[in-house]
Amino acid sequence: MKNVIFGIVINSFFISYLLADQNMIKPELPDYPEQYPLYEITDDFFTSEPEVEIRENGEAVISWTTKMSTHAGRVYYGVYLPEQDLDYPHYRMLGREKLDTLSTEHSVIIDIKRFERDIYDAAHFVERKQGVVCYRVELFDPEYCHTRFFNGRFHFQKEENRYSESITIIEGPFIDQISSNSAIVSWETDVSGYGYVDVNGELFKDNESSLRHEVKITKLSAGRHYDYYVASWQEKDSVYSRTYRFETPAKNAKNFSFGYLSDSREGVGGGEEAMGGVNYGALLDLFSAMYYQDVKFILFGGDLINGYVTDVKTFEDQLRVWNQAVEPIGHYIPIYEGMGNHEALVFVYDDSLNGFWFDRQGAESAEAVFAKRFVNPQNGPEPEGPKLPTYKENVYSFDYGNTHIICFNTNYFWSSDPEEYGGNLEGYVMDKQMAWIEKDLKAARERWMKHIIMFTHEPAFPNSGHLRDAQWYSGGDPEKNQGFDRTYIVQRRDKLWTIISKYDVLAVCFGDEHNYQRVLIDKNTPVYVDGTTNGNFINPVWQVVNGCAGAPFYEQRQAPWTSAVKKFSMQHGYTIFSVQDDKVFLRHYGRLGQIIDECELTAVKK
Repeated sequence: MKNVIFGIVINSFFISYLLADQNMIKPELPDYPEQYPLYEITDDFFTSEPEVEIRENGEAVISWTTKMSTHAGRVYYGVYLPEQDLDYPHYRMLGREKLDTLSTEHSVIIDIKRFERDIYDAAHFVERKQGVVCYRVELFDPEYCHTRFFNGRFHFQKEENRYSESITIIEGPFIDQISSNSAIVSWETDVSGYGYVDVNGELFKDNESSLRHEVKITKLSAGRHYDYYVASWQEKDSVYSRTYRFETPAKNAKNFSFGYLSDSREGVGGGEEAMGGVNYGALLDLFSAMYYQDVKFILFGGDLINGYVTDVKTFEDQLRVWNQAVEPIGHYIPIYEGMGNHEALVFVYDDSLNGFWFDRQGAESAEAVFAKRFVNPQNGPEPEGPKLPTYKENVYSFDYGNTHIICFNTNYFWSSDPEEYGGNLEGYVMDKQMAWIEKDLKAARERWMKHIIMFTHEPAFPNSGHLRDAQWYSGGDPEKNQGFDRTYIVQRRDKLWTIISKYDVLAVCFGDEHNYQRVLIDKNTPVYVDGTTNGNFINPVWQVVNGCAGAPFYEQRQAPWTSAVKKFSMQHGYTIFSVQDDKVFLRHYGRLGQIIDECELTAVKK
């Protein structure tokens, strides 16, 4: 580490730095406070996913159970319109539960045959003799006084006027990690089966029977459009997705756009603003808008969900809702996800006054479950120590044309009380990850990558609701950190930013603060409580915060670097980076299409 404070304050700061170094995070398993009982945080309102029984006469019975007794529910059901590019559900019919008392057992009968009538046969069920019905269960939660939803779909077949259930693709397909010569296609079915991907008539098979499929597509040509669909089958039962498309980049692509946003956990307002831990409505709107701006991929910087749960199923269910919202876009372009502080799957020891929170371990760690749900590159560092969580698919990098992208994790191995019980502090980048970042940046520069853009969650220089944490912690002041001297977090931020500046990174994108900010950090920017600067930040780097994907807003607050803030907005919105050879332009849009900010990022490098 380097002592980076200059001027008359150098001696006092160096003393605090030495003291702080004694408290730096060690990569060891926590010493759990087992004198306190474990506390459970779950969301098991639906004790099981709805089950669908298809009767021969064309009726479908949708049944589910709830943890507590509730009033009757509703089921909205419909189809995916084949002329739509983005096939999100269109609900057309309503099924009401026949229940006149409170109950934990629920069922609704819906009529598939109604979609075969002339005016309703939008999905061509009569011609195809099969199809997919999408549905949404709606139920009122009497304990928390709000509406609960469950989205699902099922595939049916019709033969000699008899209807039967069929294997169903319940998630995907998603196209991921598109390069000039390869891609990965993933999808999930409701029962185990075999699968394949058809790409322009060539088959790529998954020869293992499973619920989840990840199939690598190879021998592609650069700069070409491809059509694809997926199929799954079980004995004589089969299902096919509709046909989608993707585009491989040219080997030396120099003109393309990509999107960035973060923080889509539940908003305030009910309905689709707060659905299964996700602001479903905002997320679908923003991703759809980016798709129609012809972005080639989308980066997402964490806080996908509410999280902070002790139950693996609840955590996975919330991630599944997030996938449902972005799936219509994920059919066509890759989405690269990163972890935020709300991707928290934890043990909680509760002493009735305070909770002590720790990332779970092994296959139940937040990092491991995150890797299970998404398909990201696996070129990240090794874990920080034995039995510590994986970095696979939450820390990674990839090239797209002349641009190198790095995703890193500022919420790895999280603990609420690391100085006392172990674990890692929110915002702190541990040694192996730090070394990997520097090695990866060096390699990118040796390959003569023109632009480097990084993304993660916790801002290095917060300007709003996270001045007391992120990578700042009020400057580490013990009086503002429960008596702990956390100046070491500032030192760790400085080490990271010195590396970032050294390798001339163009921009680092963050979330966490639920607003949009564009800030230029260089050797003249005040970055400490006393207003001093850091001469090691030799190359200017943009900090772009976009935590506007649906979480509740935060207003701007005063920080040492506030004068360097070029733009600030609290609207829901998305950011587009446009690479045009040796230039990169930024444009930030509001949810309803308003242009909030635009500039040439590379102008400061001239």
